[in-house]
Amino acid sequence: MDKLRLLRPNSWCPLGVSRVSTFCCRFYSSASHPDPTDTIYRRISRAGHPTNSMTAILEEWVEQGRDLKRSVLQGLVKQLRQYNRSGHALQVSEWMFDQMNHPVSPGDIAIRLDLISRVRGLEQVEKYFDGIPDDLRGFQVYGALLHCYAAHKHLEKAEALMLKMRELGFLKTSLAYNVMLKLYFQLGKTEKLEMLLQEMEQNGIKHDKFTFNIQLNAYGSTADIEGMEKLLSKMAIDPGLTLDWHVYVIVAKGYLKTGLIEKALTMLRKLEPTISGKSKRTAYETLLTLYATAGEISDVYRMWNLLKNLGKVYNSGYLCMISSLMKLDEINGAERIFKEWESELEYFDARVPNVIISAYCRKGHLEKAEAYVNGFIESGKDPDATTWDRLATGYHANGQMAKSVEAMKKAILADRPGWTPNTMTLAAILEYLKEQDDVGAAEEFLKLLQERGHSSTDIYDKLGSDFNKETLRFEAIAQMEREEHIAKWYLKAGLIEKGLTIVRKSEPTISVKSKRIAYETLLTLYATAGEIDEVYRMWNLCKNLGKVYNSSYLCMISSLMRLDEINGAEMIFKEWESEQQFFDARVPNVMISAYCRKGQLEKAEAYVDRFVKSGNDPDATTWDRLATGYHANGQMAKSVEAMKKAILADRPGWKPNTITLAAILEYLKQQDDVGAAEEEFLKLIQERGHSSTGINDKLGINFNKETLRFEAIDQMERDDALVDGEMHEGLFEKAESVVNKALKGGKPHASLRNVLAMGYKRENHMSKAVEMLKWALAVGKQWWSPNSVTLDSCLDYFGGQGDVGGAEDMIRLLKKLGPLTRDIYHRWPRICVAAGASVSEVLVYLPVKKHTRSLNLGLARSLLELFA
Repeated sequence: MDKLRLLRPNSWCPLGVSRVSTFCCRFYSSASHPDPTDTIYRRISRAGHPTNSMTAILEEWVEQGRDLKRSVLQGLVKQLRQYNRSGHALQVSEWMFDQMNHPVSPGDIAIRLDLISRVRGLEQVEKYFDGIPDDLRGFQVYGALLHCYAAHKHLEKAEALMLKMRELGFLKTSLAYNVMLKLYFQLGKTEKLEMLLQEMEQNGIKHDKFTFNIQLNAYGSTADIEGMEKLLSKMAIDPGLTLDWHVYVIVAKGYLKTGLIEKALTMLRKLEPTISGKSKRTAYETLLTLYATAGEISDVYRMWNLLKNLGKVYNSGYLCMISSLMKLDEINGAERIFKEWESELEYFDARVPNVIISAYCRKGHLEKAEAYVNGFIESGKDPDATTWDRLATGYHANGQMAKSVEAMKKAILADRPGWTPNTMTLAAILEYLKEQDDVGAAEEFLKLLQERGHSSTDIYDKLGSDFNKETLRFEAIAQMEREEHIAKWYLKAGLIEKGLTIVRKSEPTISVKSKRIAYETLLTLYATAGEIDEVYRMWNLCKNLGKVYNSSYLCMISSLMRLDEINGAEMIFKEWESEQQFFDARVPNVMISAYCRKGQLEKAEAYVDRFVKSGNDPDATTWDRLATGYHANGQMAKSVEAMKKAILADRPGWKPNTITLAAILEYLKQQDDVGAAEEEFLKLIQERGHSSTGINDKLGINFNKETLRFEAIDQMERDDALVDGEMHEGLFEKAESVVNKALKGGKPHASLRNVLAMGYKRENHMSKAVEMLKWALAVGKQWWSPNSVTLDSCLDYFGGQGDVGGAEDMIRLLKKLGPLTRDIYHRWPRICVAAGASVSEVLVYLPVKKHTRSLNLGLARSLLELFA
């Protein structure tokens, strides 16, 4: 770029002497003075649509003889940046540089770099930087370039620039350090973060509140609650620091991520008195969202009222409130707030109605969704691509494919930069057109996509569309984003070659940002297919990405155990032990479970003992699996002790293995140790939050004053066994008649329908399996749980159908029976992604309720990797 053009002090007097005279004549000959409320800020503020030209508004202002000072233009740039109108801010900045008769400052250049980064990308930033004269390349400009590299997660360039700034002596304050610390935190580079903090201390660079906040976020993201709390205490006694509400929000989020709801609520209420001044609006919106995450509906409304008391409520406030109410299934409340938004509307923000429309589509209320869309069209508002895409997905989920086709066409025509169609819906539409023998319509559809900037390569790679030699065919439609699920179905059905074909075809389509999660998925699929060499190949690719996370170790060890590669699994496990930064009990639990299944109890015991000695407490699942191993191998006395430890290590969402528990109680009965059973187990279980009713319902155990009786469980087991036997023989009608007979006898046990669901799932009749499992969940008593494999398959089925709402309903039924397990929380984002949901939708619909440890480190990392 021409350096003179970049920084030229153009003679803007303004815009030439003759034009100034004309302006002055116009101004002074006016019969009336300008409207004092007609300010340049007001004009710019009202022109919020991205296609509006700020240059035209500025030119018009000058043409009308109005004055424009440099400070006013700088204020406009600042305001537009605050409202995320970076494109408009860049236009104002460029106009100011080109027209003003003043040299620009390093601060102006730094802001310009940031805006170019946001609007035009890193390559244009570097071109602009190269045109800046050396005498203007001070700390601010270098710092802005560093910030651009960090914003684009370009670690190598950021580190190289940091080294250059170190050489130039620019690292005298915490500003550049904070940029790098934040980048290391975002990329999970904990060791480098710690090293940079040490460098700051060695160089006498004082930690400011931003440095501390990054540290707090790092502790929270790694579930290091102790470290987070220690740092907070250190900050509290620092005389140079004032703890504002932002600090407490970070800590509250850390508690929420690890399921410490009560601590989170205490922190949220503690921070409320610290809110003051101009930050109130942002603070109330933030608190409102966090209270919703904690399941506190009354506090959500309290924050909303405080927000409204500030005066005008902006779109961001309405979006927070409506999303929060939808998260809490408060649909009536969300509708009421939405109507309020409509009545107060000044600037149409499609994100607000899209939240409502998405919810209606998920729940099958398509008439309401259509009414909302039609209402906005009639009022002159244009629904965006996302609106039409969600409506198309709703039609697809509810079997209205003709309408889905039309809605998706409108979505493509309303396309905007960055938008991509829901590939699940798009695949279903093309399949529908194929079934209608309407190849021409399908070709027209793909042509439309290509015309709107979606290349044929992208479409064919995602959908694998290939009608026939002359036209489009759909033989390879599994080549869409969900190919791993379809491959899984083939592998489960024993169609190994078909499954492997899909898996291998998917490898070249892996994008850079999703490599880690893709390699983990492929690793697991290759293990399912029995391809040990491919498993190790994927593992090496995963390791080549850098740091290997717990999720990867878990996939690899599980896969090797599935393939009976115990030596290999032990070797990977030792590697995990040497590399681990955060203890994840799921990893050793895989090893312990495998040893127990194979009867190698000494090894299992040795692993447990080792972790106890190293200061890591085995969780309830660890002891439960050990108890199950002892039971399977006839060591009932040890099983009793291990189950006691499991119950004492209980966590929200955990439930004991009921088969093992029943065996323990039966064992105690045979030992004439009824008192021990009642006192040691039932009392212990009740004390840990498992009601006696729940245990009775689950086990069918009916204690009396003298003895243990098993009549109820015997009857249940006989019915279950009979139904299971009929299902194995393919005699579905007979199996259902047994269930119906039991129901007429007044015994609506959830387990019966659960067995039916298992049978239908085994025969791949997934729609029937889903129906039976939903019925079982509906009648199940508290603490009853379905067959986990069947439940997983049903949830995957919903994902495959693009039916996020159906999965959500099933999870809601499951939640009524007791706290959700970690596995459900980890499966939920994958179901949503398989169904084409965005990251915001996954977070909005994430079934987080009070007293559940949902967003632990593993889930947070899964979300980051899914949407990286």
